[in-house]
Amino acid sequence: MDYISVLRTDYRGSSNFFAQNSFKTTILPHLVKCTLADLVISFGSAAAALPFVATASIGPMIGLAGMAVISSLFLRTVAVGCSSQALYCERDKDLAFGEKLMRFTAKFCQYAAPFAIAFSSYSSLSTLIHETGHVLAAKSLYVLTSGPTVQITQTMVSLNGLTSITWSGLTSIGNALGALNSSRILNAAGAAMVVFTSVFQLGIANSLKSKFETAAWYLRALAISGIVTTVLYASQVLWKSPLPASHDFQSLSNQGIGPAVAIATIIAIPLLFQGGLYLYERIRDAHAARNKPAELKLTPANSLAG
Repeated sequence: MDYISVLRTDYRGSSNFFAQNSFKTTILPHLVKCTLADLVISFGSAAAALPFVATASIGPMIGLAGMAVISSLFLRTVAVGCSSQALYCERDKDLAFGEKLMRFTAKFCQYAAPFAIAFSSYSSLSTLIHETGHVLAAKSLYVLTSGPTVQITQTMVSLNGLTSITWSGLTSIGNALGALNSSRILNAAGAAMVVFTSVFQLGIANSLKSKFETAAWYLRALAISGIVTTVLYASQVLWKSPLPASHDFQSLSNQGIGPAVAIATIIAIPLLFQGGLYLYERIRDAHAARNKPAELKLTPANSLAG
């Protein structure tokens, strides 16, 4: 939703956008819907991860979910306020710079709001998705004697997940791949699960963008947050030492797959997918334009007389 266009319909020169009918009838319901979506994503993510969360981490997880919703609402409110100020500055040529600044701030805050959810409360669900990758790989490659068990620990500033397994040997798939490759796949499976989930979210967002722009932006934000947090996790091998033996990318580095290769792969997969979608749409639109029936121009009857 373009807040500036909506507010312009009944703008009267006042910066008090709360009094405008367009705010009450159009923008306010939109803010309510977005806040409800924030609540569902934030507390839904926390609820999904809750069975795997250490008891001491429940409070911080719920607290972050609440803070994310408040932050998102604050950003959207700032966006509306800046939109109103942009219209006010628009009336005075001396305030041209202020108008541009307000327009930029309004757009930035509006599109940043879903990222407040994605990078805070959704991270717990993203961690669970990561650990699910390890679980699926362990069950496919190893004969397990116990586990897998997943535990997520969270504070207000950190989030960690751990999948624990013990095994007695390799499955038929594991034997076919070999012990080294099976271990590599097990270590990489968490990041791979997040990356492919992000690609799926980008695909859904692309299909929704024309009719459900807000939902598409939420999905993009969730996808980007998954990719960014995975890249940051992988980059710890480059600057953080010592790392625990359970660190996926440290283990991969020890097995001959360096962090640079891992990071490049994590970034390349969604970029290639998004680039493929862009090319497909360009080709589709060009094909539709070529096959569009020519418009028949009729000459007015009175111009034929003579």
